[in-house]
Amino acid sequence: MTDLSRRKLLGALGMAPVAGGLLTIAGSATGAPAPAAVDRVQAQARESARLRYFPNLTLRTQDDKEVRFYDNLIKGKIVTINFFYAKCEDVCPIVTSNLVKVQELLGDQVGRQVFMYSKARGPRAAAAQARLHHSGSQGG
Repeated sequence: MTDLSRRKLLGALGMAPVAGGLLTIAGSATGAPAPAAVDRVQAQARESARLRYFPNLTLRTQDDKEVRFYDNLIKGKIVTINFFYAKCEDVCPIVTSNLVKVQELLGDQVGRQVFMYSKARGPRAAAAQARLHHSGSQGG
């Protein structure tokens, strides 16, 4: 067993800050990435994920306005996206009711910090009519 006197223990504890400082200097000399390089890598990762999962398709709003899915609707935003059938009488009303509750819970954050989108599925004319009805009947 090592003979550890009080004097040796205090001496070792006094060297701890020096050792920490030396390790910090050694770590920065190893070429740790600069913040700008980290930002660039993160931006590349985001763009790679966007290309895989979020195509920048052209869509039409219920007001027949042309928008880009990624650039105009979701880039840099917190969003919910709901897909519904133009003629759906089974689960769609329940889902819509739940979305209305979420909107009420979020309050004035909707449209500022959180964006809620619904996309109708089905024949174009029926889908456009259903979007208008869906929006008006659900208060959105």
